[in-house]
Amino acid sequence: MKERELREEARVEFDVVEHDLLADDVVLLCSDGLTNMLDDHGILGIVTANAGHLEKACEELVSGANAQGGRDNISVILLRYGP
Repeated sequence: MKERELREEARVEFDVVEHDLLADDVVLLCSDGLTNMLDDHGILGIVTANAGHLEKACEELVSGANAQGGRDNISVILLRYGP
């Protein structure tokens, strides 16, 4: 019962963006804990440098955000699109 009460009060805001994907495109899903700590250029650099190893890229993104202060929870998911 307590869990239900907590969920009813929680407000989650998120962005929805639609893009056509090509084979091998990499998609990033993340919390603002990442984007508040690293700018787009920094994120792109880490993902590009680790494009062949997405798990390592995720680890580097979290480490980079933590190095900048990590003031919030940091959640990162990277996936490679393949038809």
